[in-house]
This record gives sequence, C-alpha cells and structure tokens, in this order.
Amino acid sequence: MYDLVLLASGPPEWSHERFITWWRGEHADLTRLLPGLRRWRHVAIDRALEPQPVRPSR
Repeated sequence: MYDLVLLASGPPEWSHERFITWWRGEHADLTRLLPGLRRWRHVAIDRALEPQPVRPSR
C-alpha cells in the first residue's frame, strides 16, 4: 500500500472557496474511480504550515 500526500493549488483567478468546492466535488468524483483506491481523504489547509516568525515590538 502507498500513501500519497500532496499540496495543490488552483488557477490564480479562482478563489480558495471555488478551488475547495471543485477539489471536493468534480475532482473527488473522478479520483474515487481509480482502481484499487481504498480511501480518499482531503484536508484543506487554511493557514501557514510553519510558525511565522515573531517580530520584536518597537
């Protein structure tokens, strides 16, 4: 069994909401047809994955 983890983005003119709607809808419907696929899981990232540096106050 293999796990696939990827980061994806939509066309620059799409809003985040439009991309997520497409990704969980039309795209998901197609990927669920892949032979041997056991599970399809989607986690939307809504903030930076790494902590942002703290800037000293002035």
